[in-house]
Amino acid sequence: MPKYRMYKDPKQFGGKLEKKPADAIRFLGLDLGSNCGVAVYDFIPGKKMLQEKLQLFQWDLSVQGLESGASRFVRLRAFLNTVDPDVVGYEDVKYTPPREFFVNKKFGIPAVLSRVATASEVLGGMKVTVATWAEEADLIATGFAISTIKKFATGNGKSSKEDMIAAANKSLGAAFDSTKYKSTGIDNVVDAAFVLLLLIQTTNAGLSHSKK
Repeated sequence: MPKYRMYKDPKQFGGKLEKKPADAIRFLGLDLGSNCGVAVYDFIPGKKMLQEKLQLFQWDLSVQGLESGASRFVRLRAFLNTVDPDVVGYEDVKYTPPREFFVNKKFGIPAVLSRVATASEVLGGMKVTVATWAEEADLIATGFAISTIKKFATGNGKSSKEDMIAAANKSLGAAFDSTKYKSTGIDNVVDAAFVLLLLIQTTNAGLSHSKK
């Protein structure tokens, strides 16, 4: 099954993004990773949020072929420039090795440490890229712990991916398939959506359009 609304070319993505109304504040929620979940909402102070106006995507920030390791960060900045948000929120994720790393004897301690270090460096680089981009643009950027996002979405800070998808279906009126998230990446999109909703709730609704 193909990935849910996955884009790699910022220009192509820009053509799918709805134009921001002049009186709106653009909120961006991110679930950082090689398959980056993205949620965009143009919030108009004083007006009710409309589910159908929530824009959900994924950005392909993986490194392929002859691309350098830095290409993912360059592409992330290009996407941020394309979205041009006023407020940014992201899942402050920390890499946790899969369980099989600890139960499968073929993985030695050096292999585990190497994998953890590489993944942590990538996620750390993405967070630095977002924070630096926001600082240069004089914008607000906020990171939320995974447990905080899960509790906001389901009431349980330790909820599963299936629980998060079910919560999104209920609160967003969606019909995402929780059994195929590994192939579609819909779990990344759902996390980004709840990051965005949490961001809107915790940010002053009277935020001006001017930079901070």
